[in-house]
Amino acid sequence: MAASPVLSFHNLSIKEINRHKLFATIYRNPNLPKLRLSQLLDMSLSTIDSNVKRLLTEGLIVPSGTLESTGGRKATGYTINARHKSAIGVFIRAESALICAVDLNGDLIASQEVLLPYSKESSYLERLSTEVSAFIGNHAELHSGSILGISLAIQGIVTIDEDDSRVSYGKILDNQQLTLSAIQKHFKLPCTLHHDSKAAAFAALWEHPEVENAALFLLNDNVGGALIFNNTVHYGNAFQGGLIEHLTVDHQGRLCYCGDYDCLECYCSKRALEHEAKLPLTDFFTKLHEPECPESLQQLWHSYLEHLSIAIRQVHKMIDGTIILTGALAPYLTVGDLTELVALSNEHNAFSLTQSTAVPVARTTSTSGPHETQVGDLLLSVNGDSIVALGAARYLINAYLECFEANPISDPKCNLGTITLNLPENKY
Repeated sequence: MAASPVLSFHNLSIKEINRHKLFATIYRNPNLPKLRLSQLLDMSLSTIDSNVKRLLTEGLIVPSGTLESTGGRKATGYTINARHKSAIGVFIRAESALICAVDLNGDLIASQEVLLPYSKESSYLERLSTEVSAFIGNHAELHSGSILGISLAIQGIVTIDEDDSRVSYGKILDNQQLTLSAIQKHFKLPCTLHHDSKAAAFAALWEHPEVENAALFLLNDNVGGALIFNNTVHYGNAFQGGLIEHLTVDHQGRLCYCGDYDCLECYCSKRALEHEAKLPLTDFFTKLHEPECPESLQQLWHSYLEHLSIAIRQVHKMIDGTIILTGALAPYLTVGDLTELVALSNEHNAFSLTQSTAVPVARTTSTSGPHETQVGDLLLSVNGDSIVALGAARYLINAYLECFEANPISDPKCNLGTITLNLPENKY
C-alpha cells in the first residue's frame, strides 16, 4: 500500500514552511487578523499578507468577517475553509452500512444508512462501492477531487502496516483475512481499514482532546472496547489492546464467540439484551419507562447495569481516567442509569470512581451531533452507531492536517505513513 507523499518541514522551502505554519495557526486559532497572526508566528506583516493571499487563492482559508475595532479601520479575521477537503467514513455492519462525510473540522456533512448484509463475496464490496458512489453523487457539496479517501471501519481486529492492512481476527462477521488491497480493487478513491472500536475511540478523542486517559465502551449489537492512554488511542503490540468486551463479568457459563465464557459481550451487548428481554431494543426501553413496567424487565435492566459496572470497575483501576459510554444503547441511558452505574462500580471498591451531579458537556472541537452528559468519571456520548463512521472519516482528516503539522491527534499507527490520501503530489 503506497502511502501519501510525506510532508516534513525539512524538505520544504522557507515559503512553504511559512504557508504551512500559517494554515496550522489559523486552524487552531480561527478568526484572527493579520496583525495577531504576525505576532503569534513572529513573521513580518508582508510575509503574513502574501501567504494569506495564497491560502485564499488556493481555497484553504476564507475571511471570517470584520472584527471589533480597537481604533482605526476594522480588521478582517480568517478561518479555514472547512469544505476545502472532506472524507468519507463507512461502518460495515452485519445487516447494513453507515456512510458519512465530514469536513476539515471533523464535523458531519451528511450521513446515510444502507441496507446491505455483509458477505465475504467480492460482490458485496462491489455493491458497497456503488452505494458509496451514490452517496457522494447525491450530495452536491461533495466533489471527488476534494474527497481525501474512503475510510472503512469493521467489526474485527485490524492489523495496520505499510504493506497491507487486514482483519486478523473476525469471528463476528467471519471476515478474517479480509485485506485492504482486496477492498481497494473496488474503489477509485484510496481506502483505509480500521477496527470499529478504535475508530469510535478516535472520534471520542477528537471531540474531547482534553482527555488524557480513558476507556471507551461501544455498546452496539456486539460490545466493543478501546483504551486511550496519554491522549492517544492504544493499539497494543498486535492491535489487540483494549478488548474490554472480553473481560469476565459473571460465572453463569454463557459461551462467548471468542471461545471463552461469561465475557462482557455475553451480558451487555444489544443482542444479549434483546435476547433476554425477547423484545426489540426500542420496545424494551419503552416498556421499561412505563409506570407499570413488569418487574422482570426492571430486574433485567438492573442486571445489565450490574454486569456493565463490573467491567467499568475493573477497567477504571487500570486507566484511572474517564469512562466513555457510547454506541447504539447510549441514547437510551438516563442520568439515573449513570448515577446507578457509578454507585454499583464503587461498591466494595477502594479505588472508586468520582461521583458528582450530572452536567452537560460542550464538545471542544465538534459542533455536530447531540450534547453529552457526564456524571463523575462517566461520560455518555449519544452519537449511537454513527460514532464509528465519524471516527473512521476523522482518521483521514487527521492525516491530511498532518501535512501541515496541524493534526489535532498524534496517532502512532494511523498517519501519513500508513494512510494514502487522494492528493496530487505536493498539492495540499
